[in-house]
Amino acid sequence: MELSGWILIGLAVFLLMDSSMSIILGDRYMRWGLGSTPAFYQRLMERIYKLPPVTLLGLKLSEMSAGVLLLFLGMS
Repeated sequence: MELSGWILIGLAVFLLMDSSMSIILGDRYMRWGLGSTPAFYQRLMERIYKLPPVTLLGLKLSEMSAGVLLLFLGMS
């Protein structure tokens, strides 16, 4: 397997773990560590957190789908 495949697999694993943890742990996980980020990023994330729950779940599932796609691309 080439280096690009390993990089895609690593990114896929990260995305899958991140989306899974945000679905399982919810708001606590999403806000964890936000205080140590730049102010513009904090404002952006606060705007995202205020979205309706169905929209947030859609974003999390989209992240998971992207992880699955990258995993298949990295393994091929």
